Amino acid sequence: MKRIQTISISPENAVFSSHDLIFLPIDPNFQPTDEQFKQSMALLESDYPDSEIIGDCFEHTQFIDAGQYFDTIHCPYCNTEIPLEIWQNWMTISFKNTQFENLEITTSCCSKQSQLSSLNYSGEDGFSSFVIRVNNPEPNDAMEKEIVEDLVEINQTQFRCFYRMS
Repeated sequence: MKRIQTISISPENAVFSSHDLIFLPIDPNFQPTDEQFKQSMALLESDYPDSEIIGDCFEHTQFIDAGQYFDTIHCPYCNTEIPLEIWQNWMTISFKNTQFENLEITTSCCSKQSQLSSLNYSGEDGFSSFVIRVNNPEPNDAMEKEIVEDLVEINQTQFRCFYRMS
């Protein structure tokens, strides 16, 4: 059973902005153990000592959007752009029926089975039951890659990261 839990780290000297660096597992249903959650937050706190860091475990899978970077959605098979209305209908059905626990769809372009989480989002949006947000980070591709590798080691599941601007 999934749990609801939030850990927030907010240093006194933190400068807030509308930019977040989002870390989320590839598996939309993954939730860390308490120890993995604490280790993940400690890792990010050591790498971003001047940033607010918020880690969330959700009771139900959530759509984690890229904010202003959200633009288009493409089929993972034929790369056809999926009309926003069709995607919104899939989202409504999945949320209404299973609260995003079942993300299965049949693509409208090539009639193949897929998942909402497997579509190609221009903003790197995704689905997750666990997310860590770093507010106002200094961009550093090499460090972000290393952090993703460390999160994989801590949590024993694949992670990715992307920027969100709200």
